[in-house]
Amino acid sequence: MNLTGRLLGWMLGPLLFFWLISIVTTYLAAVATANFSVDQHLESVAQVLKSEWLASQSLPTSSLSPSGLPAAGLPAKVEFPSTWSSQWLLQGPKGEVSFAVIDEFWNLQSGVGGIEQPLYEYQSIFLGSLGCVSGSLSDGIDLEWSESLHRLRCLELSNNKPRRLLIVAQNKQFQAPLIHNILLSEAIPQAVILLLALALVWYGVDYVSRPMRQLHDQISARGSQNLSAIESQNLPYELEPLMRGINQLMMRLQQSTNAQQRFISDAAHQLRTPLAALRTQSELLASLPEGPQRQHTLQRLLNTTGRAIRLSTQLLSLARAESACTTADRASVDLKSLCESVATDVAETAMSKDLEFSYEAGSAEFKVFGDETLLGELIRNLLDNAFKYTPRNGTVHLSLRAQNRELWIEDSGPGIPTQDRESIFAPFARRTVLDSEKGHAIAGSGLGLAIVREVARAHNAEITIADSSLGGARFALRFL
Repeated sequence: MNLTGRLLGWMLGPLLFFWLISIVTTYLAAVATANFSVDQHLESVAQVLKSEWLASQSLPTSSLSPSGLPAAGLPAKVEFPSTWSSQWLLQGPKGEVSFAVIDEFWNLQSGVGGIEQPLYEYQSIFLGSLGCVSGSLSDGIDLEWSESLHRLRCLELSNNKPRRLLIVAQNKQFQAPLIHNILLSEAIPQAVILLLALALVWYGVDYVSRPMRQLHDQISARGSQNLSAIESQNLPYELEPLMRGINQLMMRLQQSTNAQQRFISDAAHQLRTPLAALRTQSELLASLPEGPQRQHTLQRLLNTTGRAIRLSTQLLSLARAESACTTADRASVDLKSLCESVATDVAETAMSKDLEFSYEAGSAEFKVFGDETLLGELIRNLLDNAFKYTPRNGTVHLSLRAQNRELWIEDSGPGIPTQDRESIFAPFARRTVLDSEKGHAIAGSGLGLAIVREVARAHNAEITIADSSLGGARFALRFL
């Protein structure tokens, strides 16, 4: 998925969530508005009915004839509810309204619309609402009967004896059109705004990403050998750190390429010498008769062949170590078992030089994740380096420190000066150290410690050099 799609996908969820929250809030506000409107209507109906009820009860009984009609010359008794109230309030355009008048003993005095049916069932609720009714328009209550939800208002007709209570109610289905209209009037504009916001985000991301596409085209047009810095003109400020990182990477790749070219040149030079010696010694051997000189030349040929094999092996090991970060097979490696195996293999070399070689594994388990073959090559190179520079009858000690995740190799050799402890890890870098027995410089290819450094890097480990308690150098490999 591209950047535009990801940004839209990331924004769409929250926008829809807030849109739904807005719709729910609008719905609740619509319901509150509808309830307020119904409460106003019920309040108006209740006040009219109250007036008519009080008027119907104000005519004195003495003014009535024996037949129950008003005496001649007196006003007629007011009808309750009046015809106007029945037509325009109770059955009016704002929906059918039911009402009931009850006395203090909860006996029905008058009513229409079947509201008297649930009176006894909800008696406690009606009585409780009396304390809330004070002429305001927001104290209606919702009750359900006959499988419909109704909105009710209660009003006390008179505090005098006998007390009367007026209850008016309306089915809430009449609120549905009002709520529907309010929702549509809010939801549709909000949906349009949401779509416009997404369209603007789409266009904005496309506009902002144009420099990135131009950068892509610029990089794609480059040749494989062009590792120069990339021009970063007209790029957004936020992309400048990325461009600096890419240019730094290009610089490191250029340095790496130059180093590889130097390495190939140095390797060719290093191999040319033993190969030329092999050719010369082979020609000399072919021309010599049987005798001591022929045997001496044959031994020199074998020694030169061994050095050439060792050099080519180390070159291959270094190349493999340099590519280990991407090509090596990784698995859990038991360093205790690996060190024991390597120590067994090199024990003969130590004995041939009369060295006191020891291995201390410790009791704790020590496992790392990596390439067992490369780790074995690392340990062998460190031990080979220690054996090579430790004088005869000296000491070499291999130990594991699982608690600190470290591997130590110490020797009693001449040690390594502080100023040389970093440079000796470079390929073909060698220190000139005289052999105390033979009096000439100790031979070597200068690749052993370079292999050690590369293998350590590939396994997220660091190699350090310090003075050893044995008098020589201590190589410490620490796994991070």
